[in-house]
Amino acid sequence: MTAGSGVRHSTASVPCGIIVAASSPRYSAGQLRQDAKWGGFAHKPGNRHHSDDHMVEWTIVKKLIAQIAKFGVVGVIAFLLDFGILNILVRYAHMNNVTAGTISFLVSLAVNYLLSMKMVFKHRDDMARWMEITIFFISAAVGLLINDVVIWTGTASLPADAIDSMHGTYVLYTNIAKIVATVIVSIWNFIIRKWLLDAPTPGKPVNTRSFAHRLGHWSLSHNPFDRV
Repeated sequence: MTAGSGVRHSTASVPCGIIVAASSPRYSAGQLRQDAKWGGFAHKPGNRHHSDDHMVEWTIVKKLIAQIAKFGVVGVIAFLLDFGILNILVRYAHMNNVTAGTISFLVSLAVNYLLSMKMVFKHRDDMARWMEITIFFISAAVGLLINDVVIWTGTASLPADAIDSMHGTYVLYTNIAKIVATVIVSIWNFIIRKWLLDAPTPGKPVNTRSFAHRLGHWSLSHNPFDRV
C-alpha cells in the first residue's frame, strides 16, 4: 500500500527489469504497460530481431569455417597430386622444373576445380555457367603464372646445368619453391572463388550492388554461344 493512496501495487508478475526502469522519472506508464505486455525487455520485438541478426551472422561464420576446412582438404589432395607429378618429372625424367611445374599444376588444377565446385562452393543461380568457367580459367592463368615464377625463382641462383651437375640440390630447391607457390596460389584461388563464384548464403538477402551479382546478371543475358 503506497502512502497517501488506496492502491496496492503488486510486483509478483512484473519482470525485475521493468521495476528498475519504472523507478526512473522518464519511464512512462505507457512504456511500463508495453514492456509488461511483452514480458520484459528480452522479449520485445526489437530485441528478437537483434537476436535473429546474430543468428544469421553466426550462420555465415560457420559456413565460412566449413568452407575453409573443405577447401583445405581439397587443397591437400590437389597438392599431393601436383607435388607427386612434379617430383616424378624433375627427379626421374630430369625435366626442367618450370615445364614440369606447369604440367603438374594443370593436372592438379582440373582435380581441384571439380572437387571445389562439388564439395566447397555452390554454383550461383544468378551467373551463367560460361561466365563461371571463364572466371575459373582467368584465375587459373594467374595462379599458373604465380606458380611458375616462384618455381623459377627458387632455382634461379643455381648454375644453368644444375639439373644435371647439382641434381639433388636442384630438386630440393624446386620442392621448397613449390611449397611456397602452393600457399600463395591457394590463398589466391580461395579469395577469387569465394568472391565471384560462391552462391550467396541461404536466408541472407542478395547484395544486388555487388560486382559478382552484376557480372552474373549480365552473363545471363549475354551468352556468346547463342550467336554461334
